[in-house]
Amino acid sequence: MTSDFDPREILPSAYRERIRELDARLAAERAAASKTERELTWWREGLELFALEAGASPADEPETTPSTNGTKPVLREAIMGIMRDGKRTGKDVWKAPEMIRLLGERGWLPNGDNAEHIVRSRLSTLTKADELERVGYGQYALPKADAPDNP
Repeated sequence: MTSDFDPREILPSAYRERIRELDARLAAERAAASKTERELTWWREGLELFALEAGASPADEPETTPSTNGTKPVLREAIMGIMRDGKRTGKDVWKAPEMIRLLGERGWLPNGDNAEHIVRSRLSTLTKADELERVGYGQYALPKADAPDNP
């Protein structure tokens, strides 16, 4: 019995089809993961707003609360850490674009398309919570009591 079956003709097309299927599945899973990350960020920011309305500071949370979400610090801690480190070296004023650049260099920018907006919004929120001072348009500083050399 002879067959017209030639595996060299069929296999590449089967591979191409499977690759297309996997590419489509991966794209869908990435989109779902991105959506989940945005929702998680929204919920975390909402929780912080409730803490601020109740008169508590996010810093008042117990020590057992995890301070990181994976391998990077939460945005508030990342911003405050960068500013405290800079304060120790004599840097007093931080502009929003500079903070965005430094967060990006460390891989600490929020996920998603609106990362810069989220950072600017968080700087504003920290100012309203008296954790930062706005010293000029788009310029922020640590409050005098938060300086590393003060107890």
